[in-house]
Amino acid sequence: MCFIRWTTKWLEQSASCRCIGWYLFEKYYRNIVTTEIDLGNIGAEDRVLCIGGGSVPATAIVIAQKTKANVTVIDIDADAVNRANKVIKKLKLTDLIDVIQAGGEEICPKDFSVVHIARQVFPQKRVLQSVWLRSIRGTRILVRQQNDRGLLARLVRKMNATTLLVR
Repeated sequence: MCFIRWTTKWLEQSASCRCIGWYLFEKYYRNIVTTEIDLGNIGAEDRVLCIGGGSVPATAIVIAQKTKANVTVIDIDADAVNRANKVIKKLKLTDLIDVIQAGGEEICPKDFSVVHIARQVFPQKRVLQSVWLRSIRGTRILVRQQNDRGLLARLVRKMNATTLLVR
């Protein structure tokens, strides 16, 4: 497992156990996800699939809070799904967010108008290919990718860039 995926998983597991943890994640992710909401033109009428939510599905939470869109989060890690469901319940967002255990290559994205693929999803290229081939025309696909900057620069600035693909 690469360093970024391992570190993110560890931080999310720690944060999911404490309310203060969510607020730290929210502070970091809010601007990134707001940019992605604008890029993907996400609104309340959308059905959003977030692939790779982790223990603290910050992207899904910010999307639901800002747009009131219905969001489904998938993750292959059963422990992360259990923790994420507890976080969603604590934040009283169970009416907008569902978290289920599934892999990005196995879920059918045709019922979703927007698909968000997290940076930590592995193998990201195969998941993207599966989503692309199985989604319907007009689906907006947001792919969060690592910037080509050095590690220190990524830690100080935004860690991710997002690409929008429209099927």
